Amino acid sequence: MDDLTIDEAIDIAIRNTYALYMEIDTYENIIHGNHPMFIHDIDGEITNDDIDFIISYFETTEEYEKCSEVKNKRDGV
Repeated sequence: MDDLTIDEAIDIAIRNTYALYMEIDTYENIIHGNHPMFIHDIDGEITNDDIDFIISYFETTEEYEKCSEVKNKRDGV
């Protein structure tokens, strides 16, 4: 695994959990990749707190489309 800064590791973990939640990628693909890290407890479900954190993160990175996608999925839209 490459040497990552804490900010880079957090970014990767958030994006991996986002990819799982949005069904863009699978757990198996991610854990066999270069950076198998997540922000959620991998022994459980992705929680509403995890989802809120993802939305908040993407707001700070100004990735509003991702915010909208996550909110819509969470709300069943």
